[in-house]
Amino acid sequence: MNLKSISTILCLASIVLSGCKKEEEETKPILLGEVKFADLPSYVKKGESFHITVSGAYREDGSTLVGYRYRDPLKAVYDTLRRENEEGPVEFDFVISKDTLGTFGLGVHAFATGYYGISKYSFFTVVNSSLGEKGSLSKHPFGSALKTTIADGRDGKSYYITTVGGKSWMAQNLAYSANGTMGRPYEDSEAMNDIFGRYYSHDEALTACPEGWKLPSDADFVALAGSGNVREKILDVAGALKGDVYFNGEQLWPYQNSSIKVNNTSLFTALPLGYLSLHAGVSTFYDYGASAIFWTSDAVDAERSLVRYLRVDSNDLFVEGLDNGLRASVRCIKE
Repeated sequence: MNLKSISTILCLASIVLSGCKKEEEETKPILLGEVKFADLPSYVKKGESFHITVSGAYREDGSTLVGYRYRDPLKAVYDTLRRENEEGPVEFDFVISKDTLGTFGLGVHAFATGYYGISKYSFFTVVNSSLGEKGSLSKHPFGSALKTTIADGRDGKSYYITTVGGKSWMAQNLAYSANGTMGRPYEDSEAMNDIFGRYYSHDEALTACPEGWKLPSDADFVALAGSGNVREKILDVAGALKGDVYFNGEQLWPYQNSSIKVNNTSLFTALPLGYLSLHAGVSTFYDYGASAIFWTSDAVDAERSLVRYLRVDSNDLFVEGLDNGLRASVRCIKE
């Protein structure tokens, strides 16, 4: 056998061996189970801290002594929580360290020698309740066209006030929680409380307003609109009630119809936050970005009460009976 033939065989062997090695790497098993930890709230704010306990990954032989590391997306750093083959709990405190508005993913990765790792991400959106430059709500009239505020003596929260037809209205949704026993924040995230206000059942809404203020009647909404009749749809008034406000840079009332002129001349500043259905302790939010729904004090029957609502694709102010157990926004009017 000449040198040229030997060289050719060695080359072929090298190719075969490298191919086998590559095949072995490609068929390396994946860790079993799944990385488990409680998801973060959908919305968070700077300074909030969450204790994270991790588990769930294991090897083919059942061993749970795998390693874990996580990535803090706000600081863009990685940290090892437990090394491979170490015992003990896998836990850490995750702090919302920045108020950079946007959506991020907290990632935890399980790893072990000879295995492909597995990961889990919990996505969250950072918000800021400030009405200043860094706040989540922008292009609003608060502090510019609207400067009058009142403070709720129960919890110290302040609300901007607009006066329409000689009546004073809150220009923001009520956010009173009675120490967490009344109403629900958007997506059950307390960080949203001072941004979108809370969602109340009708029974809660009847008693939620601060002293000297009340839940408005349907007649009060008719007066706010400046036209129409009680218990009837009011035409061509929605643009004066809708606030052309942005949430984390997203326009809340997009212009979908050329006949709708969102000018907020009333400074009522309605936002399309939809409503909440609560069943067996599970919250489901509907119509976000599509409708602004407000309770009135008027009952339809024993099970329903009137709401006034605006829709993104209409310039009218609608009226409808809503089940008292559903949850909608509240605007208080001065008594």
